[in-house]
Amino acid sequence: MSPLGWLRTSAWVLAAAVGVFHGFLKPDLDEGRIAELEDFVLRSDRWVGRYPPDFAVELLNGDSFALSDEIGGKIIVLNFFATWCVPCRKEMPELDRYARSVGAEELLLLGIDVGEDRATVEDFLDEVPIDFPVALDSASRVAGQYGVDSFPTTVLIGLDGKIALYQVGEISNAEVTFAESLAVQQKLRDDGAVVDRATYLERLAAQPELDLGLDDEIELTGRRLEIARNMPCPCGCEQQVAECGCQTADKVTRKLSEMDIEGAADGEIMEALNREFCVGATS
Repeated sequence: MSPLGWLRTSAWVLAAAVGVFHGFLKPDLDEGRIAELEDFVLRSDRWVGRYPPDFAVELLNGDSFALSDEIGGKIIVLNFFATWCVPCRKEMPELDRYARSVGAEELLLLGIDVGEDRATVEDFLDEVPIDFPVALDSASRVAGQYGVDSFPTTVLIGLDGKIALYQVGEISNAEVTFAESLAVQQKLRDDGAVVDRATYLERLAAQPELDLGLDDEIELTGRRLEIARNMPCPCGCEQQVAECGCQTADKVTRKLSEMDIEGAADGEIMEALNREFCVGATS
């Protein structure tokens, strides 16, 4: 079986295991939550092995970062976060510690704040000081390119220019999370299988576009529309879900159109949707 086939099989097995595990421990677990867990597992299957979208962003320190200028030189880890997300706040010191332990010559860790302004992020970093650079994705453009709708989301890009890890959820033990990927990257370096900028851009351009499943526009009506009009978008901006055009708002709208809202208060529904898009701890 090819490595990609093995990965897909493993993802399905893990998804099934998650369902069985929760089936025994939480008999009342709703189908929506099970589908959410499966989506988090299978999302990795969609991204791993692909060439990541190129992007350029402004860093808080005034410098700029362009992925195509850095790819192949070091292992690159993108950490998408928002200041309102509790798991993001919890994992950042762990990621900072890990990046320092590996060393800047081997690993480039970039935090990407999604949907917020400079002042908000600067205030956050005063409370959670870190050494790695942070970029502003105020319009959620980069997050949209990477299909990010839950925080934190971490993407590891290997020396061959391909995504080696796509993980949704808090990283509480970075050594465990990154161990296998770093071992693979060391072998790539030893074998000289390191991508250069021109090759990366050429292969990225030839790569089939990934279907993120957001092409069909969802129209809410009645009470669902009122909830979307009154619910602040979980992306952290100052707009409501109904007026925000980010990918997080699209996902919330889609979920709101499908979920059973009978017997639940509007506030309970909003709280449930917010919980879904700020996930809890993993390894």
